[in-house]
Amino acid sequence: MRRKLLIAGLFFLLLGGGGVFHARSAEKPGAMVSTPSKSPAADLYSLTEAVSRRARDLDQADLRIQEERKILEKMREEVRQQIGVLEQKLSLLEKKTGDQEQGNKVERQRVARIFRAMPAEDAAKRLQMLGERNSARILKELKEKDAAKILGKMDADFSANVTRWIEKGTP
Repeated sequence: MRRKLLIAGLFFLLLGGGGVFHARSAEKPGAMVSTPSKSPAADLYSLTEAVSRRARDLDQADLRIQEERKILEKMREEVRQQIGVLEQKLSLLEKKTGDQEQGNKVERQRVARIFRAMPAEDAAKRLQMLGERNSARILKELKEKDAAKILGKMDADFSANVTRWIEKGTP
């Protein structure tokens, strides 16, 4: 491609396009402006040198771009690997959390059976000592009839707050 441009530029100059070349290059900021010399051979040489310099500059720019692309590709691969590692960790964490939640549910059910076996007044007193949130968790594991009996024996304000926790879906 660059050779074609070089050859086209040389033909352009040889066919008398040097004046147009100079006029247009003067319009562009940063463009090289060469002054016409006395001989066409000197003009051809300076144009050839300018095109060669430009070709070298483009080659160097292409090399820098290729190097940067390689660096970016390495970075992308590292990010992909890190995402894979994080996804594995997340999966393990979700599994562990699920296992813990299952274990907690089993324990809440066991505790609920203990409270269900107690008289409602005794269960209400003990649940009030555990606090609203924990009481709500345990009462959710009971049958509605058993939970209602216990809630009926609790302090009215405490019972109302426990009911709010149950409505929220106590975590």
